[in-house]
Order: sequence, then structure tokens, then C-alpha cells
Amino acid sequence: MIEASVVALVVLAVLTTVAVTWALRPRWQHGGPLALIWNLVEVSFAVFLMMGMLYAAATQVVVRYWLSQQVSLPWTEEFSRLLLVWAAFWGAAMVQRSDEQIAVTVAFDRLPPRVQHVVRLLGDLLALGFLALMAWEGWWLARLQVNFPMITLDLPTALFDYALPICGALMLVHTVVLTVRRAQGRAMRGAPAHEV
Repeated sequence: MIEASVVALVVLAVLTTVAVTWALRPRWQHGGPLALIWNLVEVSFAVFLMMGMLYAAATQVVVRYWLSQQVSLPWTEEFSRLLLVWAAFWGAAMVQRSDEQIAVTVAFDRLPPRVQHVVRLLGDLLALGFLALMAWEGWWLARLQVNFPMITLDLPTALFDYALPICGALMLVHTVVLTVRRAQGRAMRGAPAHEV
């Protein structure tokens, strides 16, 4: 049975997510109807993960340093770690969709434009192979963990592992779209890759 304090924190994170997503609406309201729906889902889930992590970590600090004699909430660390894992993979999927992954382009920038195009396509094909493997192996890893409970939460440890196949599959789809657009010579929707 999940503790009432976990439910309260999730409800607080959901309410904050609604408010923050509404405040950010000018940034995600672009494109057609499907793009609008996906932008809403993508931004809302990312905000929920960040707010949940923030609230769980803040609750952990307050309880540990000021209320440790009165209250015990051991689940906060595990819950914030769960959200951190999901936030890392979800964020990677978000930047993959707009082709904004960090890239070191020192040697790449010195190549002729046609060679750059071929190198980008080869990189996309390598990424597709890696992401397919990640999604496939992540799925099997998560399925192996379904029967093992977390230490403090009454949830399966597979929730940590499901970030791999779900976000890996999402990145795979985004990479296919990017590869097709790049092969056709069409501009990317997002900003160009960041240079280091």
C-alpha cells in the first residue's frame, strides 16, 4: 500500500505541473494538432518529473534536519531517484526530437558540406542501432525486475528500468524522423546542435 504522503506529494506535483505547463504554453504551442498534443504531453511529463523530484528532495531535507524526531519519510530518497532516472532519459528523448543533442564539432566543422551530410547520416544510423539495442535490452531487463519490490516504496523496481525501453523507443522514433528529414535535405524543427 502506498503511503498517503507519497500520494500527497504526487498530487502537489501534478497541480504544479498544470500551472507551470500553462505558464509555458507559448513555448510549446506550435505546429499542427498532433504536434500540439505531443508538445503538451512532453512538456507536462518533464515538468512533473522535475517538480516531483524537487518536492521529494525538499521534503527529505526538511524532515531529516528539522523534523527527524517527529516524522519519518524514508521513501523520499528512492522516489526522487526514480524521478531522476526518468527525467534523464525523458530529457534525452526531448532533445533528440529537436536534434539538439550536445555535439563536439571541431573536426566535423572542417569537413566539406557533402561529407558533413554523409557523416551525419552515418551517425544517425549508428544511433538507430544503439537505440534499438537499448530499447530491446531495456525491455527484457525491466521484465526481469517486475517481481522485485523497491526498498521503501511498495512498487516494483522495474519502474526504474522501464525508462530504458520507453524513452529508448521514443528516441528511436525521433531519430528515424530526423534521419528521413536529413536524407531529404529538409531543415530540422529545432535549433542546430550545440557546439562544445
